[in-house]
Amino acid sequence: MRLSWTAGLLGAFVVCSIASLARPAYGPSFGFGDHYAHMNDARLFPRVGLKLWTTPIDHLFAPMDEARQALAPPDVRSLGDVRDVPGWPATKPFVGSWTSIARPYPPGAMLLVAPIALAYHFTGLSFAAANHLLILLYLAGSQVAFYIGIRQMPDERRRLYAAAWVVAYFYVTFWTLRGFYDAVALIPVLLAASAFEARRWLAVCVALAVGLFIHYRVVFCLPWGLYALWRLARDRAWSTWTAWQWTGAAIGALLAAVSVYTFVLVSPALGLVPLANPTHPGGLHPLPLLVFAASTAAAAVLFWRARAPLDLVMLAWLTLMIVSIRQLQAWHAFMFVPWVLAAAKSDGARFGRILWAVAVTVAVIL
Repeated sequence: MRLSWTAGLLGAFVVCSIASLARPAYGPSFGFGDHYAHMNDARLFPRVGLKLWTTPIDHLFAPMDEARQALAPPDVRSLGDVRDVPGWPATKPFVGSWTSIARPYPPGAMLLVAPIALAYHFTGLSFAAANHLLILLYLAGSQVAFYIGIRQMPDERRRLYAAAWVVAYFYVTFWTLRGFYDAVALIPVLLAASAFEARRWLAVCVALAVGLFIHYRVVFCLPWGLYALWRLARDRAWSTWTAWQWTGAAIGALLAAVSVYTFVLVSPALGLVPLANPTHPGGLHPLPLLVFAASTAAAAVLFWRARAPLDLVMLAWLTLMIVSIRQLQAWHAFMFVPWVLAAAKSDGARFGRILWAVAVTVAVIL
């Protein structure tokens, strides 16, 4: 069964890759995407450093004048808001997203695309080719995430939820092909879920730290990290750690510290993000709010009856997060997947997770 799932993922990856190469990877016909913004931020980071998280690009660099813009390829100019960075060739200027606020992503999103950014900046790699490579990178990451998720489920559950897996695959792939890298951040979080089931508390913390370094929304899984830290402290686990474990702990602590520090730097700007969250109380969208409230209440009852206290804590935390954040887009629902797949105390608890995750995703789409 595992071989058939693996072959299916490889086949789907080939088909989706060909499909992605057959159409533009940016521009008006593509729609909004963040991929080229991450690449250009990676190019910009050595020049401006931490200013990326404190100062909007609009305040750092002026728009490129018409004479220099004429030197840029037409496909780059078509994105609009082209910025003139001193020392950069006019043929490869800065174009990005969210230029009116400081960068709302952690450093790992740039590190992920750094090789492509370097190739684009220092070689003849075209903007079109670089964007296709970015999409393929994110697509490959999504396949790895699905492979890990499928392996974590017993064979009988894979068969039981086969239709759900197919729907989830098309949903995640659709948004990944639109240039959103959230599926890549699922990889360390799914590994954290597996480590949580195996009671490897240090591995849980390190994996979540890696995930947070890639995407701030990994904070959705904060209760797992806090519980793992509590177990490490309660068991005084460090007294038996090997050198490798201490190294892993140091790396995890460093990544978590960098992620939190950059988030603190950018946090004043997050209030300027346009409200695009249909479940936010300030949004006044009655139907999504009703779906969200009803599914949360139903899930709480199921968790209570299943005597699943950690699920209740996760539900409370996710509810707080969702009603607090200003942006909740369809692809942000990816971060519910690790919780849905994680070992559950009973079928009732798992059904509660699935019910809530599907209902909230539908509410966001509404």
